[in-house]
Amino acid sequence: MFDVIRLIFRPEVLVFLIPITAIIGGFYITALKIKVRQNPSISDDEKRVIATVIHENQEIKERLSNLESIITSMDKEILMLKSADDAQINQQRVKELSEKMKPSNS
Repeated sequence: MFDVIRLIFRPEVLVFLIPITAIIGGFYITALKIKVRQNPSISDDEKRVIATVIHENQEIKERLSNLESIITSMDKEILMLKSADDAQINQQRVKELSEKMKPSNS
């Protein structure tokens, strides 16, 4: 279960899921608007639901946009951390190799 969650919430996957979610939400809102135009006898409750969905969709789009900027900035930070870690690992390997290559004094 956690493996699936880790696979889905990787930055390279989220970059594609965010626009897809926004597109699907947009299609849903468009479908609701078409339904309203075709059926003018919609009840007040249905109109409130549609207004709520439109408002929630706008909020979700804003959240997704914020998440996208966080993910893209995280990606840069992760890359910088990885390069720093790689440099430390390489430095340790060089030190170990130089120790192995030193002639023994025995």
